Amino acid sequence: METNKTHQYQEEFTLKAGLAISGFSTASKGTLGAIVYKDGTQMILTNAHVVGEEDHKEAEKNRELLLVRIKERGWQLPEALIERIEKGETPVFHPPYYGGQKEAKLVAFVTEVTMELDHAIC
Repeated sequence: METNKTHQYQEEFTLKAGLAISGFSTASKGTLGAIVYKDGTQMILTNAHVVGEEDHKEAEKNRELLLVRIKERGWQLPEALIERIEKGETPVFHPPYYGGQKEAKLVAFVTEVTMELDHAIC
C-alpha cells in the first residue's frame, strides 16, 4: 500500500526569511519573518498569530486534528517528531505550493510565544 508522502521532514531543507509557514496546519498562514539567534541557536522569528493559538482549547483541538491526520494519512514523520507534538509542542510547517514543491516540510517547533507583542520564536 502506498503511503501519503505529502508531509516529509527533510533536514537538508534551507529556511529563508519570507517563506510561508504555519502551525498545526500545512496551509499557508503567514510569513517567516527572520532567522535569528538565541543563546547561539538558530531560530525563526515570526508573528504569534501565524504559529500559535491564543485560545488554549482551540490550540488543543488543532493539535488533536493534526495528530489524527498524521496517523490516518500515513505521513512520513519520524516518531520522535510525532512524540513532540503529542507532548504538547507546536510544530511549524512550510506548506507545499501548487506550481513547485508538492511536499510540506516540518521546519521547527514553537519555543516562545508572546501574544501581547504578537511574536513567536521557533
